[in-house]
Amino acid sequence: MTPDRLVGAALSALLVCAPAVAGPAREDAASRALQWLHRMSHAMRHENYIGRFVYQHDDQLDAMEIRHFVTPDGEKSHLIALNGAVTEVLHDGDRVICVTPRADSLAVERFRAPRGLSHLLPSDTGRLARSYEIQRFRDNRIADRAAVVVGLLPRDEYRYGLRLFLDKHTALPLRADRLTRDGRVLSRILFVNLLTGAEVAGFDDALRVSGDRERYQLILHAANAKSNPARAEAAGSQQRWRFGDLPPGFRLVGRRRLPGRHARVEQYIFSDGLSSFSVYLEPSRDGAVDSLVHAGAVHAYGRALGDRHVTIVGEVPGATVERVARGIEPLDGAPPKLAGKAAE
Repeated sequence: MTPDRLVGAALSALLVCAPAVAGPAREDAASRALQWLHRMSHAMRHENYIGRFVYQHDDQLDAMEIRHFVTPDGEKSHLIALNGAVTEVLHDGDRVICVTPRADSLAVERFRAPRGLSHLLPSDTGRLARSYEIQRFRDNRIADRAAVVVGLLPRDEYRYGLRLFLDKHTALPLRADRLTRDGRVLSRILFVNLLTGAEVAGFDDALRVSGDRERYQLILHAANAKSNPARAEAAGSQQRWRFGDLPPGFRLVGRRRLPGRHARVEQYIFSDGLSSFSVYLEPSRDGAVDSLVHAGAVHAYGRALGDRHVTIVGEVPGATVERVARGIEPLDGAPPKLAGKAAE
C-alpha cells in the first residue's frame, strides 16, 4: 500500500463512528447526548478558553485561533486567521470589529470564514429531536483530551447533520464535522490545542485588535428584539412578506434592519434549533439574475422579487435556500410573528 493510500485509509477509519449502543438503550443514549449538548451550550458561553484549530472546507485548510473570555462587562471573543490574509474578528457585546487587508473584503470574508464557534450552538435543544436523530457514539481523543462524541443526523434533505467531539472535562467542542444526510463531510473544525480555566488566567487583556491595520467597524445597536424591541419591530413594518414554503421544522426567530450601500436591508432569521438561514430583502439590483452559489456547507440563492432582490444564505443544502426563495411573496397583513423568546 502506497503512503497516500495508507493515510487515506487511516483518515477513513477515523471518520467512521460506530454507535455506542443499540436496541432498547438507544433512547437513554439520546437523552444523555442531549445533556451533553446542553453542557456544550453553557460552556461555550461561560467558560474562558484559548485554542488553535484548523478549519477545512472545500479544498481549503485554514488555521485559526479563538480567544473567549467572560468579563464583568460581558462575553467577548477574538477570532484570528493564522494563515493567508490577515483577518481578525472581535465580538464585544453588540459591537463587532472586523480587520482585513482591505475594508471592502469584509463581505467575502464573512461568507467564507467560520463564524468563530457560535454556529455550533444549538439555539433550541428542546426542538432538535423533531428534525434530527440524536445519537451518542464511542468516545474518542482529540488534542490529547478525552472526548465524548455526539451526532445529530438529519431526518430529511433540508438540513445538514453535525458530529461533535466534546471535551469530557469542560464539554467544549474539540472537533465538529458538518455532514450531508449520507454522511459525507462538508466542513470540519479540529482543535490542535485548547487551554481552559486557570490555564488562561490573565490572558483576557489579549482581546485587542492590532492598531496598525486597516479596520472595518460595524456597531449593531439592536442585535435582537430584547435589546431594543421598538427598533426590532420596525424592521418588518415597512415591507411585509409571506414565507409560504418553509421546510419542516424551520420557524422565524429574528428580524432586524441592517445598513446597506444605498438603502436599509431587511433580514429575517429562521432556525430549526440547530441549522439556520437568513433572508435578506433589499432594493432590486440592475442585471441581477437568479443564482445559486456555495462555499463549503454554506449555500446562497438570489432572485428578483418585484422591485426587491431577495438573497437566502445559510449553512443548509441548496435545496433549502432555493425552496424558501421560491415561496416568498408580498403580504398585505402583519409581518410574520417571531417564535419563542425572540418575540418578547
